[in-house]
Amino acid sequence: MIFVTVGGTSNDFSRLVKKMDEISRNTEEEVIMQIGETEYKPEHSKYFKFVSKKEIQRHYKEARIIVGHAGMGTIISAYKYDTPIIIVPRREKYDEHFDDHQMEIAKRLEKEGIGKVIYNVGNLKNAIKSAEDKSIREVSDKNQLVMNLRNYLSSLEHE
Repeated sequence: MIFVTVGGTSNDFSRLVKKMDEISRNTEEEVIMQIGETEYKPEHSKYFKFVSKKEIQRHYKEARIIVGHAGMGTIISAYKYDTPIIIVPRREKYDEHFDDHQMEIAKRLEKEGIGKVIYNVGNLKNAIKSAEDKSIREVSDKNQLVMNLRNYLSSLEHE
């Protein structure tokens, strides 16, 4: 199962949800999406806006691949369940977030080799194929991940 999550923000993320719905139309693998306040409603996959923490954790645990925004909760959950993750940062220019902090996070994670970062959703199908055998643990141990994220967040405080 591929689990797609857009996080808890109220901003629309149709760019990701539409592309994943298109991909799910042409795959036999189940795709489940947490779409939040996204306006586009998937036609080829299961979806929900929000569910309980217990239910969302079940999806993280059962997923073969997670596709999600560059939110820390999503990234940490992928790590917790040792699930490969494809990160699609929300962009300010598309009104998906109030600023481009997710781009900054994604670039930092990409530099550290954590997950697979996709900036253009047109590359998502190929990223899913290439992520199938890579877990987040293969590219970073927990202490290094925590240290890298802590250093990054600290650097933002000093700007």
